[in-house]
Amino acid sequence: MRRLAGPLALIAALAAAVPALAARQVDAPRALTSGPLLAGDAVVWGERVAGGGARVVAQPAGGARRALATHGGRSATVAGLSAGGGRVGWTLAADGGSQQLAVPLDGGAPATLAACGAGAVPGGVALGDGFALLRGCAARTGAGLAAAQAPVTLDGVRVGTTLPPAAGGGIAAAGRFAAWREPGGAVTVLDRSTGATAAPVAAGPAWTVDETGAVVGVAAAVGSVSIAVTPRDGATTVVATEARGVLGLTAAGGAIAYAVPRPGGEQEIVALRGGTRTVVARGWPAGSPGAIVATDGTRVAWASARCGGTRIAVATIGEPPLDQRVRPCAMTITARGGLARRSVALRVACDPLVPPATCTGAIRVRARGTTIARGTVRAGPGGAVRVPLTAAGRRIARSAGTLTATVRAERIARGRRIASTARVRLARG
Repeated sequence: MRRLAGPLALIAALAAAVPALAARQVDAPRALTSGPLLAGDAVVWGERVAGGGARVVAQPAGGARRALATHGGRSATVAGLSAGGGRVGWTLAADGGSQQLAVPLDGGAPATLAACGAGAVPGGVALGDGFALLRGCAARTGAGLAAAQAPVTLDGVRVGTTLPPAAGGGIAAAGRFAAWREPGGAVTVLDRSTGATAAPVAAGPAWTVDETGAVVGVAAAVGSVSIAVTPRDGATTVVATEARGVLGLTAAGGAIAYAVPRPGGEQEIVALRGGTRTVVARGWPAGSPGAIVATDGTRVAWASARCGGTRIAVATIGEPPLDQRVRPCAMTITARGGLARRSVALRVACDPLVPPATCTGAIRVRARGTTIARGTVRAGPGGAVRVPLTAAGRRIARSAGTLTATVRAERIARGRRIASTARVRLARG
């Protein structure tokens, strides 16, 4: 850890009021589309499901995983998760348009807050304590997203204008505060309890608001990125500098959390609290454009890659860092292949998100009680490889039509051999 100066210490007392929970990890599909975020004692995320549908999933501490909402269809995507006031909100994008929905965290039917047609840029939702801040639909124009301004509404009343996130716009909510980025780039924060707005705050490409109404944002500097906090109607103070950039910025309960890219494809999950920089975990990025980091001031939630899927973790700030740098994954083997005069054609692959990037392995193919092919291969994009036939394999190949073989692959990575086995149908061709 290292000490930092700044206004974080002024709001760190919020974190002390939140009870610490033990670190936990849950496995999710690779098709994570939004989240994770923290809602009460639960961690929530959005994921794709078989057949093209989507769902919002909650995993309470010590409880069973459950779907808060499930959406059918062939192209449904859950994006832009938000939590506040005991509810979870999200944008559902599909071929026919998009909707902004919310559901109570303790169960119930999702309620539609707004909807956009198929030709519009999807809106968004940010939930606070007892209110929903909505980014409305934006018309697609010939000038592109930069001209696609969208209304911002609070409790059905228009309070401002923003741009789609892809054009640098956005909305956020925390506690009683609602915030949005105006088309000119400044962030406006509104106190919903009084209706008063603070002076606009200049913020970088990534920003958020916390429950004190402070704007937390990043600004590029020469060779680094600075994280700055602007209290409501206060002066901006730089609280940290990261040489390698910042991803997934979030703030709550007196803490700021984010991911930092590291050499070798790693990511480092970092929390700033009470003037202290703490490394919470090290691992591999989840690879999802919807993956974010979340904090409630005491805990941090994030997603990292595991073999064939995603691992969502929740850890308490100040615990020893979690090491999620899993060992290289085994090769996967497609169930169908080909049999030629001198070789067996197979498709093998290595998980692209778990290093190393190379996919080299020793392959052995057995059929009819003997080894018919053996060799060392390196799979490229698509995973197509050819394994030379043995003498016994060539004899069998002269007369065989279709064979059912056992394929054993030993991936060679970082001085280790990681084995996998599959039954493969080899068709003559």
